[in-house]
Amino acid sequence: MSAGPADSVTRALRGRCPACGEAPLFAGVFRVVEVCDRCGVRHERQEGTWVVAAGLSAALGMFFGGGLTLWWFAEHHEVVSPLMPALVGLLAIVLSFRVLKSLLAGALHLAGEVTPDAVVEGKVIHLERAKAERERRARHGDVKKV
Repeated sequence: MSAGPADSVTRALRGRCPACGEAPLFAGVFRVVEVCDRCGVRHERQEGTWVVAAGLSAALGMFFGGGLTLWWFAEHHEVVSPLMPALVGLLAIVLSFRVLKSLLAGALHLAGEVTPDAVVEGKVIHLERAKAERERRARHGDVKKV
């Protein structure tokens, strides 16, 4: 049974590797496993991969904290304690960060950005996909220099 496009995101939201669905995606509460133990994909190719998730999480925190402040002022016509929106915003950030990281990991896998590490054979370094394509071409007699 082949996996559909939504399977990558579903696996990641369950906290599993978006590529294989077997190994855990997280090594801790928020820390993503660098390389999957089962299929070998590297979840973070570049530094700053999770900045998008952090930014969206902070935006949600500001939205809920600010929304609470505006609602409180509209209902009670008094200034709310600065601690309440800060705590609500912090709670929104903590609750959403892992989910947003999972969504991003699934989306990166769908986009082809989550791939296995390069394979070294002698002095040749190549990716598994390139190796498989070369083998396929060799079997079909369609040899092409890459």
